[in-house]
Amino acid sequence: KNILEETGFPPESLYFEITESVLMVEEMTDILLQLKTLGIKLVIDDFGTGFSSLSYLHRYPIDGIKIDKSFIYGMLSNTKDKEIVRTIIAMGKTLQMPVTAEGVETKEQAEYLKQLDCEFAQGFLWGKPVEKINKG
Repeated sequence: KNILEETGFPPESLYFEITESVLMVEEMTDILLQLKTLGIKLVIDDFGTGFSSLSYLHRYPIDGIKIDKSFIYGMLSNTKDKEIVRTIIAMGKTLQMPVTAEGVETKEQAEYLKQLDCEFAQGFLWGKPVEKINKG
């Protein structure tokens, strides 16, 4: 809260990525609700690789889902990965949660995700990760 106030950064532009394992810690509920009260968006990172439970999407104030890169990597050659990706995107649409595909490396992957109406994607296809920026 202090950093948002000091910097003037708009909290609605801040996306806080959490893994499914964090949601299993009961004490996190209050912390996540406090972040939401500030206007910060909460996104489940690496969805489908942890202790996936659809109840998390209902119980917590989640604003979006990021599909783990392991599913994206195999979706063009593995029927199960393809169906998992398709299902997560469809579920996100139904729940009105934006879905981001992680680890997109090829134009073919990007095109398939576009066909599935995946809203966001990130990966080496567009650029390498930026090094951590140290505050001066």
